[in-house]
Amino acid sequence: MEDESWMKLILINQGYFISSSLKALVKLKVPDILNKAAPSLSPVEICDQLPLRSKATLDSSASQLGRLMRALAMFGVFQECPSSEGEQRYGLNAVSKHLVTEGNSESMVPSMMFFPKQYNVWDLLPDAILEGVQPGSKAHGGKSVFELDPAIVKVFNTVMSAYTRRTMRLALQVYDGFQHAEVIVDVGGSLGASLEIILAKYPNVKGINFDLPAVVEHAAKVQGMENVGGDMFVSVPQGDLMLLKWVLHDWNDEKAIKILENCRQSLAEGGKVVVIDALLPEVAEKSEEYSLADKNAVLYDLAMLTTGEAAKERTYKELEQVAMAAGFSSLSVRARVDSASIIEIYP
Repeated sequence: MEDESWMKLILINQGYFISSSLKALVKLKVPDILNKAAPSLSPVEICDQLPLRSKATLDSSASQLGRLMRALAMFGVFQECPSSEGEQRYGLNAVSKHLVTEGNSESMVPSMMFFPKQYNVWDLLPDAILEGVQPGSKAHGGKSVFELDPAIVKVFNTVMSAYTRRTMRLALQVYDGFQHAEVIVDVGGSLGASLEIILAKYPNVKGINFDLPAVVEHAAKVQGMENVGGDMFVSVPQGDLMLLKWVLHDWNDEKAIKILENCRQSLAEGGKVVVIDALLPEVAEKSEEYSLADKNAVLYDLAMLTTGEAAKERTYKELEQVAMAAGFSSLSVRARVDSASIIEIYP
């Protein structure tokens, strides 16, 4: 059998071609066009619905678009639907349906618009490794990209809102650990989207959405949910379930321990902390043993590497060490949705 290692490396190295092609089609709203014209369209029919600079370029534009569509179809993003005459036609499949924006609150598109803004950081990785500094801090003069560009903050909030809606919807299908709580404190709960979804299913539970005062003043007003401003490194409100969704991965071990210590001090007797974060896989004997969720978790870790100071995803053992250092006795992974693990931590 021919050694495919060379071609595999080429595919990895040129992965940027695929993500850039996909971003181009998203900017042109091709998924939305296909969604309205099921089951399929030809590149010419798609271009007919685009604001071309000149209709005289229709054939040239369709040729370029068709080449992008063909490549993405090969990578499983779109469905090839050739006509009986062999005409190139494309439709949506299960993957590209996540790129539809109209009427889709869980669209992946905001995420695609956010991550390319970090590309300049990757060029600094060699120097960052040699100097022992975080590439994100090096790229932005010791500051987070969020501190420098308010527009990125807005895009990021949109990204996290879509991720939250999907993750919490799926979590409530496989995890029932919220239903018996009396008071859930969402620590670092941002605009309250997680609690809004939880309380819709469990209306008898009281929710406290806890974040910085400047954040919660813009939070949703939801029946049964109180928005409380404060600093999780100082103290957190009292409750019998503390929710930390995509919070601990923002901080180094020392600060993550402090957050968990404050949660433990405010935890009612018999209560628990629920962490939702991507858990990195332990080392496998063969790369084929890693699941798609494992590989996504590793990519999330690289995203953390480029965004903030000491931000990182953790393995189960690393999270366990942090939890034990904060005074907890045990933890248990209860479920996994996409690449997010739902972990209960007990005093």
